[in-house]
Amino acid sequence: MQCAFTVPLGLLIAVALGSYEPVPFFPAELFFVGGHYLVFILLYGMRLFAVLAGVLILLGVSGLLVIPQLGEISGWLSTAVFLIFAVVLSRAHNHATANVAYRSSRGHQMAACPLVRPQREACSK
Repeated sequence: MQCAFTVPLGLLIAVALGSYEPVPFFPAELFFVGGHYLVFILLYGMRLFAVLAGVLILLGVSGLLVIPQLGEISGWLSTAVFLIFAVVLSRAHNHATANVAYRSSRGHQMAACPLVRPQREACSK
């Protein structure tokens, strides 16, 4: 839950930056939201959140430091990134839950959370 507090605190910094110069508001916020998703890698056990965080942080840093013109459309770019990752993460979740259901029907030990990969068991045969 503490990781959720990084976004409002980052929003305060982005608002302060946006009041000085409006264009870097969205890239600054992308940086903080991307950092927020880094915690989800360990929390949910899915490495796809690292890719999502990396893309958001890269867009934010690019819009702030490398290509300032990107700041004007970074809100739309982040929307596209979130829509793409919604589909990708949904498919990964469906694949993980189907894999757990298949393993449990075959008599294998289920993981506590269907998104966490179960430990490989030693073959007794």
